[in-house]
Amino acid sequence: MALAGTVDVAASSFVCSDVVIRGTVAIGENVLIHPGVVLDASDGGRIHIQEGCIIDDCVFISAGADGVCSVGPNTRIRSMASLRNVKLGKGCEIGERVRLEEVSCDDFCVLPAGAYVDEGDALPARTVVIGATNERRTQDAEAIEVRKKKAMRKGLSCF
Repeated sequence: MALAGTVDVAASSFVCSDVVIRGTVAIGENVLIHPGVVLDASDGGRIHIQEGCIIDDCVFISAGADGVCSVGPNTRIRSMASLRNVKLGKGCEIGERVRLEEVSCDDFCVLPAGAYVDEGDALPARTVVIGATNERRTQDAEAIEVRKKKAMRKGLSCF
């Protein structure tokens, strides 16, 4: 693990050895960060990864000058996603190769692989962005319950 700056990693979290962390970064409890991830807040911003998150391989998360990138509890970020100055609520799922900049997603948002969100957009809770057309739908409470039960069966302590 390459470290530069003020880095705070909770003892219960696991960060693979070839992760690069620069600047002011805080990593909460029970976080798993896979190989090839870059957390870059070297321009003066801050990155905060809250408890229970899983960040897959080759993800790039950055916070520009005076910017903040916050990843809410129990959020999953899939391989090769790129986030800059993004705020994610709890229980979000970000798909492979999704690129977000200056975006805010409330709780339980889902952006599958190939989804696109315009810079500066704010997604309300339980929004699902579908495909290249950027179509948006909102999950109902029943869909959230199904996700909770599925996660609990897998032994995840999310939501």
